[in-house]
Amino acid sequence: MKTLIINTQGAMGDLLLSTPIAEAIHRNFPGSSVYYWANPRFTPLLENHPYIQGVLDMPIKVPFGEGWRNLKSLGFDAVI
Repeated sequence: MKTLIINTQGAMGDLLLSTPIAEAIHRNFPGSSVYYWANPRFTPLLENHPYIQGVLDMPIKVPFGEGWRNLKSLGFDAVI
């Protein structure tokens, strides 16, 4: 089983257009878990999505190295 996070820090359209990726991951990698790291203003759009297990609640404007260390400490297998 793989645990992946999709990073969409852009606008609402970027977030919405990326959601089919979650379904494709589940279809091609059964048993995988998909999480999102998105702009907090748009995270309600991801609620109840059948292929998204959760949304990461981390500030967007964190120093680059700190953000990646936080992601690594959470044990994701891949970041998209």
